[in-house]
Amino acid sequence: MKKTLSVILLAVFFLVIAFPAINKELKLVRVNELDGAFYPLPEPVLTLDSWFSGEFQKAYSPWLEENIGLRPFFIRVFNQFRYSIYREATAHGCMIGRERVLYHTGYYEAYTGSNSIGRKKAQEQVGKMKYIQDRLEEKGISFLYVMAPGKVSVYNDYLPAYLDAEACDTSNNKLVARECLEQGVHHIDFATYFKSMKDTIAYPLFPKGGVHWSGYGTSLAADSIFPYLEEISGKDLRNFSVHPGYEANGKYVWTDNDIEKSFNLLFPMQSWTLYNPEVRFEEDTSKVSDRILLVGDSFTQSLFFFYDYFNNLFTDES
Repeated sequence: MKKTLSVILLAVFFLVIAFPAINKELKLVRVNELDGAFYPLPEPVLTLDSWFSGEFQKAYSPWLEENIGLRPFFIRVFNQFRYSIYREATAHGCMIGRERVLYHTGYYEAYTGSNSIGRKKAQEQVGKMKYIQDRLEEKGISFLYVMAPGKVSVYNDYLPAYLDAEACDTSNNKLVARECLEQGVHHIDFATYFKSMKDTIAYPLFPKGGVHWSGYGTSLAADSIFPYLEEISGKDLRNFSVHPGYEANGKYVWTDNDIEKSFNLLFPMQSWTLYNPEVRFEEDTSKVSDRILLVGDSFTQSLFFFYDYFNNLFTDES
C-alpha cells in the first residue's frame, strides 16, 4: 500500500512539474496573456558554430524562460503576492496610495512642482501660444488650450502617508494657468475646476485603478470644452445632451483600469463605483460643417472612446 501511494505521489509530482510544458503544446487550460507592451525574443537557430561557441545556449535560456508554459499565470501569481502582502506596485512608474488607490508617479512630481519649468519658461511658452492664437484669429480660426487634470491634483488625499500631499504654488499647471490669464490665452484649467467640484458630486472624476479621467469626468469636461469653443468662435456646433446612464460596478470602459491592468494581477482590485451617463447627439447634422485640429495626449482619446464627441461635432477632414 505504501509503495503504491509513493508511486502515485511521484507520478503526481512529475505531472505537476511537466504540466506547463504539456499545456503549452496541448492548450488544456486557457491562459490570459499579460497586459502591456512586450518585445518577444526571436527563437535561436541551432547550428554547429552556435552550439560549440556557446551562443545558442546563451540565447536559448532567456527564450525558453520567456516561452515556458503558463508563464503569464505564474507572473500574475507573483505580482498578486507582491501587491496583496507588501503593497508593492508591480508596474513601472506607479505607486499605491491609501485605500489602494493607484497613481502614476509623474503626476505626483507635477503636483509637488519637482519638475517645474519655472516662471520665465512658463511665460515664454504661453507667449508662443498667444502668438499662435493671434495669428490664427487673423484667419478666422479659434484657438483653445485645454489643461487636462492629473489624478494627484484632484485626489491628493489618497496619496501614501509617507509622501508630502501639499500642492506647490510653482507647479507647471499653476504657472501656466496664471500666465494664460495674464496674457489672454483662451484656456480651461481642469485641474482647478475638478478639484473645486470633487466633493460636491456623487461619482468619481477618476477611477481608483486608472490614471485618466472617468467617463463621468469626460462628460463634464466636454460640457465645458465645446460651449467654450462656441463662445470664442461664434460657431453653432451640433447640440448634445447628457441623460441618466448606469453605474459601472467592475465593468470597466476604456481607461477605467489602465494602471490596474498594467499590474497584471491574478484577481481584480476593488473598484470605486463609477458612473457613465448617456450622451445623445441631436439628429440634425447640418451643423457639422467645421474642421478641428487636435494636438493632444491620451486624455484627448477619452473624448473619442468614452463618447465620440469629435466625430459627431466636426467633419471627417478634421
